[in-house]
Order: sequence, then C-alpha cells, then structure tokens
Amino acid sequence: MNKEFRSHVERPLDACTQNIVEQIELLIDQFARRQTAIFHLVWSPAACPTDECLKPLIKLLDEELSLVHWCLMHRNFTRVMQAQMQLLLKLFQECVNENVGLEPSFYRRLTDALAILLDFFHADGKGIAVDVFAASNEYKRFHEQISLYQMPTCTPASPSPSPICGSSTVLRHLRI
Repeated sequence: MNKEFRSHVERPLDACTQNIVEQIELLIDQFARRQTAIFHLVWSPAACPTDECLKPLIKLLDEELSLVHWCLMHRNFTRVMQAQMQLLLKLFQECVNENVGLEPSFYRRLTDALAILLDFFHADGKGIAVDVFAASNEYKRFHEQISLYQMPTCTPASPSPSPICGSSTVLRHLRI
C-alpha cells in the first residue's frame, strides 16, 4: 500500500515537473526568436525601410497570435496581445538603454517600428484600442525618452547671448 500511495503521489509530480520544463523551454525559444527579430530590426542598414525590417517580427507575432486567437475568446485574446506589446516595449527599451548616444535616425527607426507594431496590434479596430496604448505608462515613458533621443544635439540652445548677460545695468553693477 505504501508503494501504491508513493507512486500515486510521485507520478503527477513527475508529470508536473516535466510540464514545467517544457514550458520553460518554450518560453526560452520564444524569447530568443523575439530577440533575434528585434536585433534584425535594430541593426538592419538605414537604407532598408522599417516595415521591411519588421517583417520577421510581424511574422513571428502573427503566427503566435493566430494560434492563441483560435483557442481564446476575444477579450482574452486582446489581453494576450497587450502582454505581447508590453514585452516588445520592454525589449525596445532595452535596445535604447544599451545604445544611448547613437544618431537620431536610429531612434526614428524604432519610433517608426513602434508605430507599425501599434497599427498591427490595433488590427483595424479589432485588436487593442489606441487609447489603451496611450494610457500605458510604459508606452508613455518609452515614447518620451525616444522622442528626446531623436532631437539633434548639435544645434545651440540659443543662437545669441542671453539679454541679461549683455545688459548694461548688469555690467555697470559689476564695475562697481
């Protein structure tokens, strides 16, 4: 009886452990494929249009989402899409954080890619609502940061000296 009970307990635990290992392997594979697709986007030549650079990532997302959509109700499906978008935002953020100080065109490409991905996830009104993106704190932070990085840094803040510095009253007080 002791062996039967032990077998009865250990069999489901072994199956559970195997299931966890399979899920971990699946997640690692998905993460690696996403990283590869983002690497392709980020490091493609500047002459390559952004939508062309995004094709591997869009294909990967489309395959994953097609499988999920087939199995889930619409509300749950949009939740999965939101989770994917949050993950992509995180990966984009990591790219920006690891590549601070590059040319503004690098950051413009990421902005263009983000706009294309938002359109993809919006799915002509059948996916995630645009205001959901706009309300996302991660999206707001990323968009603000990447907008700053796109600004040219070689232009002076003010083309002429401040009027306070050239003021004759200030100069008179300094002479006294």
